[in-house]
Amino acid sequence: ALFALPGSVLIGWTLDRSMSLFFRGFETCCLIFSVSSVAAVLQGGSTTYLTGAYLIGVYFMIAAGFWFHELENLSIDGELTNELTNLRNHSGTA
Repeated sequence: ALFALPGSVLIGWTLDRSMSLFFRGFETCCLIFSVSSVAAVLQGGSTTYLTGAYLIGVYFMIAAGFWFHELENLSIDGELTNELTNLRNHSGTA
């Protein structure tokens, strides 16, 4: 599990795709919320079916959030290309 994110970056390099560790605000908030929820459950020491229902509810809330979340262009290369194009257009008119 520790090598999953860096491994995806290395695989991205071999496939010539942009797979950076750049996360937007929504993904970061979901990660912090899920880690804090699991940490709170693990600190209790014992669980019941309500704890399991809570974790399943958190899972479905995050899944619904990603389902209805606005699609974003996550390609860093595409953003850089658009910025370079804008800079060339502005410098050509000056």
